[in-house]
Amino acid sequence: MNMSFALGALTKGLGVKRHKVGFGSMILLLFFSGMFAAFGLFAIKNQRIDDRWLRVSGQVVEVTSKVREGKVMYTAIVSYSVGSQVYQVSSGISSSLAPTMGETREVAYNPEQPNQARVVQGGWITLLFWSFPIIGALTALSAMAGFVQSILRSVAIRQLKRNGQKIQGVLTDIRSAGGGKKNNGVFTIVVSAINPSGMTQSYQSDLLSGIGGLAMSDYKSSPIAIDVYIDPMNPEKYYVDIEDIPDLTPERVMELVQAAKKRLSPDDSVKK
Repeated sequence: MNMSFALGALTKGLGVKRHKVGFGSMILLLFFSGMFAAFGLFAIKNQRIDDRWLRVSGQVVEVTSKVREGKVMYTAIVSYSVGSQVYQVSSGISSSLAPTMGETREVAYNPEQPNQARVVQGGWITLLFWSFPIIGALTALSAMAGFVQSILRSVAIRQLKRNGQKIQGVLTDIRSAGGGKKNNGVFTIVVSAINPSGMTQSYQSDLLSGIGGLAMSDYKSSPIAIDVYIDPMNPEKYYVDIEDIPDLTPERVMELVQAAKKRLSPDDSVKK
C-alpha cells in the first residue's frame, strides 16, 4: 500500500473544531436522560407496597443464582406463613452478595390473596432507585444549559471577529481538557501573542476536538501562526481563532517520519 495514501486516510478528518453541544447532541442526551429517569420511576413504582397489605416475618429458604456480564448474581427466595399456609416469594432484587440461609426478611402480602406478596426492601434500595430520575434530570438540565451556552458563545465569537481587535500569535502548547498531554479526546491550545498593551500574554482557546494531527506537528520548531480576537472594551474577552489552523497533510507526516528515521539511524562514524 502506498504510504502517503495510508497516511492520508489516517489523517483525514483530523481538522480542528470547537467542541460544543449541538442540537443533535442535546436531543440525544435528553433521550438517554429520559430513559434513565423512566427506569428509576418504573422501579420505584414496581417496589411500592399497598398500605392495605399486611406484613409478616419470613425466612430465606433458598438462593438462586445467575451469571450476568461475567458476575454471579444471587436472589433470595423467602418463605412466609399466613395462618397454617406456607408461601414463598422471590426477593425481586439480585445482588453479588449471596444471602444467608435462614436470614429473616420482612414480607408484605395481600390479605385477600395471601400468595400475592413482596419482600420489603431496605431504604437504601429506594434511595438507589430515586438516584436514576435525579441523575436523569440533572443530565437533561446540563444538556440544555450546554446547548444554550454554545449558542451564546457562537454569538460572542461572531461579534469578536466582527468588532474585536485582531492580533497574531503563535501556538505554544497543546493541553488535554484534564490538564495532561494525551493526543486524543478534548483539548485546548495556548497561543502567545503581544497584547494591546505591548506585553506578551498567553491566550487559551475554547475546548477543541479533532486535534490529533495538530498534536503530531513539530509546532515548537516550526511555529504555527494563529489569530486572536480581543474585545477592545474588555481584553479579558477574547477568541483564539482555530478555523484557519492547517490540517496535518500526508506530505507533512512523511517529512516527520523521515526526520525521525534520521534521528534514530546510527552515526556515520559508528558505521565505519
